[in-house]
Amino acid sequence: MEEENKNPLEENIKKPRKPGSGGKRVGAGRRTQRETESLIAKLSPYQDEVIEVLLELCRKKDVQAVKLYLAYLNGNPTTTTNSTVTANVTSIDLREIITFSEPESEDDSDDVES
Repeated sequence: MEEENKNPLEENIKKPRKPGSGGKRVGAGRRTQRETESLIAKLSPYQDEVIEVLLELCRKKDVQAVKLYLAYLNGNPTTTTNSTVTANVTSIDLREIITFSEPESEDDSDDVES
């Protein structure tokens, strides 16, 4: 009997996620600060070796390595957007579109009545 009274919209309501789940995949979502710091601590002993490999690739003119090196050395440049709006306006003579009639004078009104 309860099933008959169920609102069909209730079936589409998302269930709350369990704590620690960032998405549908396991481990999806943003890392916590603690996880990030732990990863940095694990990788820092290899920092000098990684920099040497990166510099060697740059010396071999590996474009991706050079881009990576420059991105971390100087930071990525700020993006600027140049937008130019151009519009062509043709000259329009309004007198050709709109005809203006001259105001009626008092003399003309006398002629009409007679």
